[in-house]
Amino acid sequence: MAKIPEITAGNLKRYVEQGLHPGQFLASVLANNVFGAFEYADDENRKAIGELIAEIKKKPGGCWGSQERVSEWIRHRGMEGIV
Repeated sequence: MAKIPEITAGNLKRYVEQGLHPGQFLASVLANNVFGAFEYADDENRKAIGELIAEIKKKPGGCWGSQERVSEWIRHRGMEGIV
């Protein structure tokens, strides 16, 4: 399995912690939008998508699963907005 690209891992971290928009590819993965994820993925991310999904499943359930959850997570500034 391919390793998650460093920039994608950083975007995921900032999204979870601060609610920063993670970019179209990662936002699509977080929202379970398979077509969008593959449309926006570069070669490295396409190869690592399985690893990325496994990593996302370790994150708080409120930050992934649908477009509505992703939008709310961003609106609430991620974990910073929860505490």
